[in-house]
Amino acid sequence: MNPAASESTSSDANSSNITFRTGDLFNAPPDSILIHACNCQGSWNSGVAAGFKAKFPKAYAIYRSYCLSNQPATPSSPSPLLGTSLLIPPQPGDKMYPYWVGCLFTSTHYGRKVDPPEKIMRSTKEALDDMVKLVEEREKNGEMRGNESEWHLPRINSLRFRVTWEVTMRQLEETGRSMVVWVYDGEDTGKGVPK
Repeated sequence: MNPAASESTSSDANSSNITFRTGDLFNAPPDSILIHACNCQGSWNSGVAAGFKAKFPKAYAIYRSYCLSNQPATPSSPSPLLGTSLLIPPQPGDKMYPYWVGCLFTSTHYGRKVDPPEKIMRSTKEALDDMVKLVEEREKNGEMRGNESEWHLPRINSLRFRVTWEVTMRQLEETGRSMVVWVYDGEDTGKGVPK
């Protein structure tokens, strides 16, 4: 763990699988899975996604290509990616190597066209379930080295996608996976999360 990071576990008895650390998500240990909420358009241009784009340009190219090749038949059709996930193995040449990048497709669009919070909540639950399956499959096949059993993520959905953090936190707890949620020093962390 980064010595500059502080750590605590949620006080909720049902939250034992989630640890909170104050610091930078990109200080997670190598081989970890770094997970974030994504749109289905192939854009990582703001918020934590911009950090992923800068540190993982090769993973970004895979994500973008995946999104562009899975666009709906018509603009008004629902995205086939919504409620799914993409797990990108470590890419040689990325600035941060070796890390896995996990993309949760929780909103069709971004910016002013972001999906309503209720739709994002449904999509998040489905995408988390899908990510659990993808990780378990990779683990079963022996493709992961060990640290991947712990997921690292920011407070997904709570800023750009405007979903109440407590709702997403419950969904994270329900996966049963060991997770570290990174918050920046002084960030308004919401109920149940240490400041």
